[in-house]
Amino acid sequence: MTAERRTALASLAATLLLVAGLGACGGPGSAPSAEPSAGASAPAAARPAERLEHVASQSVAEAPKIPDETALASVSDRTGSHTLPISGGLTPGPVSVMVVCQGAGTLTVTLEPTGLGFPLDCVAHESSTTYNQIGLRNARPEASVKVDAPAGVRWSLSVAKPQPVGG
Repeated sequence: MTAERRTALASLAATLLLVAGLGACGGPGSAPSAEPSAGASAPAAARPAERLEHVASQSVAEAPKIPDETALASVSDRTGSHTLPISGGLTPGPVSVMVVCQGAGTLTVTLEPTGLGFPLDCVAHESSTTYNQIGLRNARPEASVKVDAPAGVRWSLSVAKPQPVGG
């Protein structure tokens, strides 16, 4: 396994831990409470149909916005497979990919030419969202993101780089 692949897997694992941790905290400045607030929902165990991939505010109708990052490429409301070029290529460092899909099937995203990618299980009548960050050690003068999806799956996608500190 290459160091770049280990870095990508570590980034993916950290993202998953972050997502899992966000579901367990009340946000900045919140204190633990012995009683649930009036707006609290049932515990996760009581909601078996709820999926982590579902983000109510996300839709395939527009490209997802990645907060505090500069968009390199984005596309909205696509169906089936498509390759999206990343104008100007990629510089070393983190590259973020956020994808939203709807429709029954599995969508696969691959960052070319690295070959690194991830799947997203999509469901009918509800949007599924995922965010992944891949760390690149080397520049890629020509790059693209490839999405393989069944014809019945609608999706949108954004590729971005974190903004420089102080920017």
